[in-house]
Amino acid sequence: MDEHHIVRRDAGMFDVSHMTIVDLHGARTREFLRYLLANDVAKLTQPGKALYTGMLNASGGVIDDLIVYFFNEDFFRLVVNSATREKDLAWISEHAKPYSIELTVRDDQALIAVQGPQAQERAQTLFTDEQKQAVSGMKPFFGVQAGSLFIATTGYTGEAGYEIALPQEEAADFWQKLLAAGVQPAGLGARDTLRLEAGMNLYGQEMDEAVSPLAANMGWTIAWQPEDRQFIGRDALEKQRAAGTEQLVGLIMTEKGVLRNELPVRFTDAAGNVQEGVITSGSFSPTLGYSIALARVPAGIGEQAIVQIRNREMPVRVTRAGFVRNAELKYATSHEWVRSEGNGLYSVGITEHAQGLLGDMVFVDLPEVGRTVDAGEDCAVAESVKAASDIYSPISGEIVAINSELESSPELVNSAPYGEGFLFQIKASDEAELDNLLDAAGYQATLED
Repeated sequence: MDEHHIVRRDAGMFDVSHMTIVDLHGARTREFLRYLLANDVAKLTQPGKALYTGMLNASGGVIDDLIVYFFNEDFFRLVVNSATREKDLAWISEHAKPYSIELTVRDDQALIAVQGPQAQERAQTLFTDEQKQAVSGMKPFFGVQAGSLFIATTGYTGEAGYEIALPQEEAADFWQKLLAAGVQPAGLGARDTLRLEAGMNLYGQEMDEAVSPLAANMGWTIAWQPEDRQFIGRDALEKQRAAGTEQLVGLIMTEKGVLRNELPVRFTDAAGNVQEGVITSGSFSPTLGYSIALARVPAGIGEQAIVQIRNREMPVRVTRAGFVRNAELKYATSHEWVRSEGNGLYSVGITEHAQGLLGDMVFVDLPEVGRTVDAGEDCAVAESVKAASDIYSPISGEIVAINSELESSPELVNSAPYGEGFLFQIKASDEAELDNLLDAAGYQATLED
């Protein structure tokens, strides 16, 4: 539990060298990945940009979930799970043959994840001037090769940080230097409770080859447009989408007890029928102090359910997956968040709660760069399948940048509201206004009132 708290409150590190890095080279690499993956690498136009996606079988089941990085038209990188390594490599190799792709498995690389509110600052004390410059201002879900380090703003904890790939022979020394810089080691047990609090899937529990991404809270990773793009599993997914499917939800139990994997979850649907699902991942949450879980249930579940624990029926509250608010953010009661990027610059977005209420985003109208706004002034509009909602600036200042990715990918507001789904950046005119905003605990309290 101490290791868990270190990552949430300060900075921790994980040896995740068991993950597999695969480099793909060839003139048709983008074309190949557009066929291989459910998400669309056509979205990747900036060097270093990353994309989370499922790799599916013909039935629409998840062979693996992975991250793909774009470097140039002849060079992409995949990071895949260790448990599925051999299966993944065989699948990728087989389907790559018609495209003349060269695959290189980077077993020469170690991988260290440095995570937590202080993680980036601590890690940067080890960087050269060149590496510091390379990561300066780097947004979430990007990666850059700087010297012998590949530094990515990705992670599996819900906290900011880096995942750093480096030559195996340099890893032990780099680890010791991180330790000397105040980054504490953490194990895979802590990593599991951290990812569960963040609502992140674990392969083999939330999804596998028999589970559709539509039933694993991964619908946002499926790029349905353009309609003429054929990817493996598309036909099966379209049939599943038309028929309806199960869904992955979050569960909270504040009474004494622990929600465990494979426990049954029951609820009564709108027609009065009793429905049953199952917990896929459950544990005590060290951050929240009560039990949480992810569960796969039939569509149509409401806000309350029952979990059978031994011979007891325990009431649980049903939520969206994702239980812990980012501690580095400030929050407005109107459900916007703000994050300092340094030098008076702040990123602004809407919270997980807000996007959950709105539903799937279809359009985001952002303010013009150069516009001056006051704290509490409406300056953007988010339009979803359910409704349109005004968005207010939490602080006063000048809009200096907008998230142009949302023009073609408004679903980023749903999938990564605190990262890739940010809305705009503002140069604050009065940083004292931040004192009027809520911290993570205060914002959480408003949701529970």
